[in-house]
Amino acid sequence: MIKANELRIGNNYMVGGQLITATAEDILKCRARPTLRRPIPLTTEILEKCGFKDELIIGWYSYIVRSDSKGNWLFCVNYTHDAQKEDGGKIVNEWYLIYTIKYLHQLQNLYHALTGEELTYNAQ
Repeated sequence: MIKANELRIGNNYMVGGQLITATAEDILKCRARPTLRRPIPLTTEILEKCGFKDELIIGWYSYIVRSDSKGNWLFCVNYTHDAQKEDGGKIVNEWYLIYTIKYLHQLQNLYHALTGEELTYNAQ
């Protein structure tokens, strides 16, 4: 079940086995009958159909979606910086967890919030 406040125009979800791309009308209908809408669980295949390979570079940061040992999908940011002198002054790459994601519409929403662009899902 997807709540109406989780949906944004352009999100993808399932109704009765059919892939739906949300419109304003769909979101209004979701408020009345949210149990009909099913989120699409993230998988490696879904990520590939969204164009994710290893990482996504936006501006100064690299983002990656990877799975942990529990099967959760983690949206992480890579922050590159010079280490302190105690560490020899080497360049350090550190990954920070931003959000744990379970469903495609959550990834689409997060991507839109970071880039201002739509994350397209090519289901074919």
